[in-house]
Amino acid sequence: MKYHHLLFPILIIFFIVSPATISWADDLGISEPDTFGGDSETTIQKLDGRAFVVPPKSISDIEKLLNSQRPTDPKQLDADRILADSEPPLGLNDSKKSEFYYLRSQANARRGRSNEEIRDLNLALKKPSRFIRNIREDLAEVLIETGFVDDAIDSMRKIRSDFAGHGNGFHFRNHASDASLLARAGLLDEAEKETVQAEILYSEIRSYRAYDNFGELWDCYRFQMLGLVQREKGRLDRAIQQMRQAVKDCKRLVERGYQSSQGGAISEEAGSFRLRRKYGRAVDLYVNLLVRAGRSAEAESVIRTAIKGSLAGTGPNSIVTTNHLLSLSNVLLAQGRLKDAETITSKIIGFHTAAGLAKNNTGKLKAHLVRARALAGLGLWREAGAEFSFVQAAIGDRPSILNSTLRTSPAHGLALSFSGRNVEAEKLLSALITFNREILGEKSITTALSRGALGVVLNRSDKDDESLTLLEGVLPIVSEHSRRSALESTRDAEFNQWKRIIHEAYLDQLSKVFAREKDPAISMKAFEVAQLAASGSVQKAFAASSTRAAAGSKDLSDLVRKYQDLVQRSKNRNGLLLSRINQAGGQGGEVALEKLRNQISDINNARVSLAEEIEERFPEYSNLMNPKPVSLKTLRASLRPGEALIVTHVGDEKTFVWAIPKSGEVTFSASDIGREKLQKDIGSLRRSLNPVVETLDDIPAFNVKLAGRIYREILEPVAEGWKGAKDLLVIPDGPLGQLPFSVMVTKQTELEAHPESYFASYKKVPFLIQSHSVAVVPSVSSLIALRNFPSNKLERKSFVGIGDPLFSKQQAFEADKNRKKLQVTDTRVTVRGLPIQLRAAPKLSGVSTADIALLPRLPDTAEEVIGIAKVSKADLERDVFLGREATENKVKELNLSKYKVIVFATHGLMAGDLDGLTEPALAMTSPAVSEEGGDGLLTLGEILALRLDADWIVLSACNTGSADSETTEAMSGLARAFFYAGARALLVSNWPVETISAKKLTTDIFRRQADQPGLSRAQAVRRSMVQLLNGPGYTDQNGKTLFSFAHPIFWAPFTLVGDGGTTVY
Repeated sequence: MKYHHLLFPILIIFFIVSPATISWADDLGISEPDTFGGDSETTIQKLDGRAFVVPPKSISDIEKLLNSQRPTDPKQLDADRILADSEPPLGLNDSKKSEFYYLRSQANARRGRSNEEIRDLNLALKKPSRFIRNIREDLAEVLIETGFVDDAIDSMRKIRSDFAGHGNGFHFRNHASDASLLARAGLLDEAEKETVQAEILYSEIRSYRAYDNFGELWDCYRFQMLGLVQREKGRLDRAIQQMRQAVKDCKRLVERGYQSSQGGAISEEAGSFRLRRKYGRAVDLYVNLLVRAGRSAEAESVIRTAIKGSLAGTGPNSIVTTNHLLSLSNVLLAQGRLKDAETITSKIIGFHTAAGLAKNNTGKLKAHLVRARALAGLGLWREAGAEFSFVQAAIGDRPSILNSTLRTSPAHGLALSFSGRNVEAEKLLSALITFNREILGEKSITTALSRGALGVVLNRSDKDDESLTLLEGVLPIVSEHSRRSALESTRDAEFNQWKRIIHEAYLDQLSKVFAREKDPAISMKAFEVAQLAASGSVQKAFAASSTRAAAGSKDLSDLVRKYQDLVQRSKNRNGLLLSRINQAGGQGGEVALEKLRNQISDINNARVSLAEEIEERFPEYSNLMNPKPVSLKTLRASLRPGEALIVTHVGDEKTFVWAIPKSGEVTFSASDIGREKLQKDIGSLRRSLNPVVETLDDIPAFNVKLAGRIYREILEPVAEGWKGAKDLLVIPDGPLGQLPFSVMVTKQTELEAHPESYFASYKKVPFLIQSHSVAVVPSVSSLIALRNFPSNKLERKSFVGIGDPLFSKQQAFEADKNRKKLQVTDTRVTVRGLPIQLRAAPKLSGVSTADIALLPRLPDTAEEVIGIAKVSKADLERDVFLGREATENKVKELNLSKYKVIVFATHGLMAGDLDGLTEPALAMTSPAVSEEGGDGLLTLGEILALRLDADWIVLSACNTGSADSETTEAMSGLARAFFYAGARALLVSNWPVETISAKKLTTDIFRRQADQPGLSRAQAVRRSMVQLLNGPGYTDQNGKTLFSFAHPIFWAPFTLVGDGGTTVY
């Protein structure tokens, strides 16, 4: 096949890209919607006064779209392959040879072969060409994307000397391009100087007649420049605004095309590809900015739309599409959706393979690396290790931008160790430590993580002395970094995973020492380590809400914003430092490297000073974001007589438990039961507590033997520390948060074979609740903060309740038509088939997209709210808000600080339950029903902004439902948010409650509180549960017991979270 026709001079002056060609350039969800849709339409969220379309909760639509794609036009693929592998035809003059190499560079670019693209662009520059500007700009872009920063800057600067005599429009582009590149390279001072020159020129050319033709082109360059400079300054909100405009202008540029005289185009096809690529890069930069700012839902919305458009316009194998898919995988990784990220990267790898790309292709290797990180996060270490090893082998000794990850992440070494390859892991991590120590310093968090990972490997290899010494040295650095990073607007899930693994290895080492020496000081050291290890996915929501939590104080808000700006600048500088080292195989120019190190040191010193000021002036805020470990002395001072604290930490292979009484000896144990086995056992128990049933006969038996075994594994080894107390405060970790400790069985027992009535045999089971009250606290620091609450001085109303929200127009219609009263008893039905009414729970796990309208209504909660209101002697007209009145706006309008008891009888949701939901939330009446603003969700961040003075918050339908740690942690996160806002305790439901027993339980608890003001919350809950358990049960109109409430499904659905003591008035 001959290519001479590709090199014929193009006589047209303009080229236009038709709308059909760029169907992928549809609006990216970044415009202002005119109206909100109805129930069935996609939810719209507002952020910073701007709306965006919320993405679905799953990627099934993207998967379906990708699976339906045919490869990019085979003829185009063949043409690119042949051109990429061909040589210039004989007889071409130098100008035509330059054009040939430029076209070949684009063929290589479309195939994702960045090394070959760089080669061809350099070859094109060796010959005279009228397209020299485009060639140099393209070269600079691909060089910086592959990590060759200095070469990229050099290429861009040569444009100025090559075209000194051109007009202001041309010079504006030069200065804007230079500023953008310098900002991406981290050279802020130089970038700002170029920006000043570019802005001066822009103010002139803006009035030129030529602006009508080139306006989109100039604006595209300008706003990208401004956005990147603001990003380098750490001002992400401003950067996002500028980059959003750049995306819009670049999109209009693609739709309209531009004159070839502005830099030149060999052909319409060549120019079209440049524009599509420039627009695609702007979108990917914009998405990256949104992720860095913690706005991952918005980022996902933007990149989803871009993917759908690029698939339609350029096909699945195009570099634009695969880069967008890579951006999506990074968004999913940031959201903690590891399985989805792994799925998308597998698709990218498949598309690259179908396009015939080499194994060492940079884009393909980036996908392999993200897949490796996702697999490691999922705990699939063997598979992750294989991916890391593949990338390492493909790179070899070549300089690569991917070395920034491989040389700073301990994930590869950990993956090898958890795959049983400890010798290889030890060798790899030792080399990693040497590199990071030389480049970043001994006290760098990157170096510390590498050393900590080696400590983990040594622990797994039974090299105890070496492991203990190494881990003791790195823990202070890791812990301090964890506390400082809590003030950021985003939270690194990978760091949290590595931190947990390192802390658990140290706990294992300490437990071995304690087993030998029985030294109480060792158990107390382990206790402090366990506090440091406690962190998880919900902490990301607190990080994302850090600015909102600080909004109550202008001084605090300003300090937090300054701190977050410094964080971004530090990350930019660290990335640049590693990039400069990698681009020359470790030789980045010592003078430049030392300058960068000094800048990083100065920024980090400023961060430390600001963090210390925040902690000193605003201790409550610091304690919420990431608390310091509490000493035994401080903890005991907060315990009341008759109380004991039980702290747990569930590791991969062991469970660590401490029992700390008000006075006396602290007991400590390390049981040989890990997370997976404990999850399985507790999941088995929960199946009898959270069943799908219609009649009493369907309720599974509660496995008292298994409940007894869990008691013997967890509580019995530390019994000496808690049995003398009457009130237990429990910090449950992982799977233990899914099972109320009150249902643990303290002695071996058998159920009576033929009880007098249904479930009556459970009355004789020695449940822990028979002897001890149980209250849950999220953390040791939460307990200290709760006990330091000021005494109530102002007069407060007794109660306010919000319940029976309406989640769709259909529910509102049915409610208006016939607000039915619940009928539970029917004496004509046999006892065995007696229907049971369980409160509705959301069924969202099996759907790919879900908005608030999918939530089931909770009509029985209206009676519950009214029942508690009556025993609390509340004003039913003034203090009860049901149905249409149970809105998000109503909650925010009320002065909630005037109420002792606040009831939210509605669904509790966790991140990912609904489309675009990235933090725990309570569901309120839908805006489609109330015709108010908002999204109908009271999120964790919005709860932080409330001002409360409440003895109780009741979440009576906030089911921690599914038996997984993330759900439990989400509810714990809601509790911490309410505590920060000013609540002392929460009553939270653990599973969909049976309505009759639930109403009996809640009304009895608050009746006791109202009648006995000196009774503690913990004892009020315990006595109500015991009375329900031992009482007559459910009776007919003649007083005959039809069934007992002694099964835990009836008496144990609620957990007291927070301070179980008596409120001081």
